[in-house]
Amino acid sequence: MEAYKIKGGKPVNGSLKGIGTKNIASKVVVASLLTDEKVTLLNVPNILEIQILKDMLVPLGVDIQHDTDKNMMNICAKNINSHKVLFPDSGSNRIPILMIAPLLHRFKKAVVPVLGGCYLGDRKVDFHVQATREAGAKIIGTEEGYEAEVDKFKPINIRLPYPSMGATETCLFLSVLTEGTSIIENASHEPEILETITFLRSLGAIIYIHPNRRI
Repeated sequence: MEAYKIKGGKPVNGSLKGIGTKNIASKVVVASLLTDEKVTLLNVPNILEIQILKDMLVPLGVDIQHDTDKNMMNICAKNINSHKVLFPDSGSNRIPILMIAPLLHRFKKAVVPVLGGCYLGDRKVDFHVQATREAGAKIIGTEEGYEAEVDKFKPINIRLPYPSMGATETCLFLSVLTEGTSIIENASHEPEILETITFLRSLGAIIYIHPNRRI
């Protein structure tokens, strides 16, 4: 195995600029689909997942201007024109399943590609499906992916079997544009969730966080 030998005894000093985490940046980009207003994100990491996300959203009509030198991204989903996410490499991440909620709010229907090659495979999304149905939508899995539609959203009152970060995000995205109060029990309280909530609040959502994993 490769080994590192470190000889100490000298003061360590210098400076380092922290880069925004992908688990916040990518989820906030998806959340930007919930508004027609222009969203400006700072300190966006210039990484493959962000590029994959752009490749999924731009064909839908989402205007994205990404200045990689300044790590700044401007997003405007006002002219989004399709509920179908078609991207052959989507199995490399779990972002498509998070897009169901924003697309349902936009078009009352959503089609997203499958994750990891097969909807019956290891990368289960049971909690996302359960939450989507709890919100009043119909959702089915096909060999190509997931198809969902909704006539009218209803507030969700759900207790997650496990405090899944992704499922909590789906619940938040389903709830913030739905009239009434939604309750998420056993929710994730990861830093990524707290930052996503901060972003949703900046769009006008009213969200209360309780210490017992209740949102």
